Amino acid sequence: MTFNILETVRDISESIASSPNFKQAMDAIVLKIAAAIDADACSIFLIDEETQDFSLTSTTRNLSLNEGQWKIRRGEGLISRVAQRGEVLNLEDSEKDPLNFELPLNEEEDLSFHGFLATPITHQGQLLGVLVAEKLTREKFSQEAVSFLVMLSAQLASDISNALISENDPQTFFLAGIPASSGVVVGEAIVVYPPADLNSIPDHKISSDIDDDINAFQEAIHAVNQSIENMSKALAHSLSHEDQLLFNAYLQILHGNSFKGEILKKIRSGHWVQSALKSVVNSMAKNFESMEDIYLQERASDIRDIGRRVLAHLQSNEATIQNYPADTILVGPEITASMLAEVPSYRLKGVISGQGSANSHVSILARALNIPAAMGVKHLPLSLMDQKEIILDGYTGRIYLEPSPILKRSYLRLAEEEREMQSSLKSLSDQPAETKDGKLIKLSANIGLIADIDPAIQVGAEGVGLYRTEVPFMILERFPSEEEQRILYRQVLQAFSESLVTMRVLDAGGDKILPYFHIEEQNPYLGWRGIRMLLDHPEIFLIQIRAMLRASVGLNNLQIMLPMISKLSEVKEAKLLIRRAYEELQKENLDIEMPKIGVMIEVPSAIFQLEKILQYVDFISVGSNDLTQYLLAVDRNNARVERFYNTFHPSVLQAIWQIAKLTKQHHKALSLCGELASDPLATILLVGMGFDSLSMNAAALPRIKWIIRGISFTDCQEVLEKTLKMDRSASIKRYLQETLIDAGFGGLVRPHKIT
Repeated sequence: MTFNILETVRDISESIASSPNFKQAMDAIVLKIAAAIDADACSIFLIDEETQDFSLTSTTRNLSLNEGQWKIRRGEGLISRVAQRGEVLNLEDSEKDPLNFELPLNEEEDLSFHGFLATPITHQGQLLGVLVAEKLTREKFSQEAVSFLVMLSAQLASDISNALISENDPQTFFLAGIPASSGVVVGEAIVVYPPADLNSIPDHKISSDIDDDINAFQEAIHAVNQSIENMSKALAHSLSHEDQLLFNAYLQILHGNSFKGEILKKIRSGHWVQSALKSVVNSMAKNFESMEDIYLQERASDIRDIGRRVLAHLQSNEATIQNYPADTILVGPEITASMLAEVPSYRLKGVISGQGSANSHVSILARALNIPAAMGVKHLPLSLMDQKEIILDGYTGRIYLEPSPILKRSYLRLAEEEREMQSSLKSLSDQPAETKDGKLIKLSANIGLIADIDPAIQVGAEGVGLYRTEVPFMILERFPSEEEQRILYRQVLQAFSESLVTMRVLDAGGDKILPYFHIEEQNPYLGWRGIRMLLDHPEIFLIQIRAMLRASVGLNNLQIMLPMISKLSEVKEAKLLIRRAYEELQKENLDIEMPKIGVMIEVPSAIFQLEKILQYVDFISVGSNDLTQYLLAVDRNNARVERFYNTFHPSVLQAIWQIAKLTKQHHKALSLCGELASDPLATILLVGMGFDSLSMNAAALPRIKWIIRGISFTDCQEVLEKTLKMDRSASIKRYLQETLIDAGFGGLVRPHKIT
């Protein structure tokens, strides 16, 4: 037996993705496995959630009863031995083993299986079932077969997990992605593909007529520019002016020196125009993809999208006219903002993309348009989805293909409830986030783009709790000047002139690569970043501080926040530099006030120096994302360990509680600006801990306000006290879910199954 293990695993994985339902997917697996390793039979046993027994899900054996009727009780037989030990079992003759299991055959057959190979199917630490291969002969399976089965079970565990369907609806197959925009919709899938393939362009082709190539490139740039402007105009009635500025980001890339200038330089040096385009696009995309910040990683998608559109014009590809139904759910291997903009907004009801995250431009637009979206959906069966009815659940990221009438009715009812809830939440925009017993919590917005401002104002955000200043540093080919920064910061400060705006100083370095300031590091998560980089380069820090202070003239609503603080000396040194910039501007006769200065607590070492740090700052902001990551030693962007990233881990909650207690004892302002702030389950705990303000994305703010207005501070303190005594994350989340449901907020606790 000789075969390519990796290719066979990939082939089987693709067969799962292309199967119309779970049963056919499992049947395809056992047939392909048996053929690959010359087995006479192959079977899959999955755990029954109710009984915890092993149920025969699919097999190549010709049994006398339907597969689902055969069960092996937990603790009995070879199947249980494999499950309990969590290891591979390879036997020459299973009949001689005292734990042998028997599956009756049809009376017409007279077969006896001897060779036995089995491996557990485990996904994220949870046992899903057991995969079994059998031989009629008395011999063990080869080591190649063992390696194949082990690799297959590991690789396909997530596919099988995603393919497991709702217990109450066994006829519907679903896929799972990253929830990027909340809401639910039942609609028709319309599959779209990129306009051109950059990877198909050959490398190192030299142009024979440079002038012709330059002219062709300039014409393509002009055509794409016109196309993007038309897209922006088409959405003018659906998006705010600020949201439309997302398309300005496309135009900045299109005409920027890093893109257009570099391509022209390569053409003039003799490169064929299409090869030059490919080289520059791939280089720029690679730089963005190497960054830790997920938002910045997603800019690689924008670069590739622009490159493909330019290539389409260079190749004279005419755009096909697509008919979009009234309930269009746009689906594709990589949906981009420009693809979304091509659909009439009144027909677009949802977005599903094989790549991307909640920080992509298409996700931002989906939230602005108030339509559900799921990103990063693996193994999209595009050929089976096109023009088919599907359900998109933007809360869980699940996509149900050709749903049963029962499931469809449930989601249509849910969609109607969602519309009613959204309508009621709109009325809260002008109301304070005040508990029933008078405790006021300030709800602010996290923003990174000028386009984020209007959505935040619309939902009643009371200022900006976190303004990420990295973006202007990333989109230019050099460090932005003091005046360029001042103009940008002024827009944000003016938009929230009646509220505080907390600007985090440049959190770059390490893996947040500036195109013009690239640093190679083996472990960027623990590298030269944030305040470390700024203190090593005070000239960069001082320019940014001067720009912030100058932007605040006459407004005086600026707060400055220092990221990645790990020790007291960093705070002292940063404050000295801020004071120097302030005194310099005073000498220039500028009417400015010294802003309040605070730190983000996200490095565990800062917790142990917090009492001393509090003597030098005006406020504390907990960065729950990085704090959780560093406390638990988990890279939350690593699929292998992401299940260990849990903001409800008892240690994380205890750490946040210690920060809150100490900060309040020193009578300093206390806020939280991580993802935990937008999680309804955490709201009661954070209120109970005494947080003065919570900062979150605009879409989450109305729901958090609704909860705060429906609870009492006293009750929150009681819930917190009980929670801090628990030692399991699952118990904590279950308790908080029950508490929200009892308080009348069951609609915010989204179940993974619809009944």
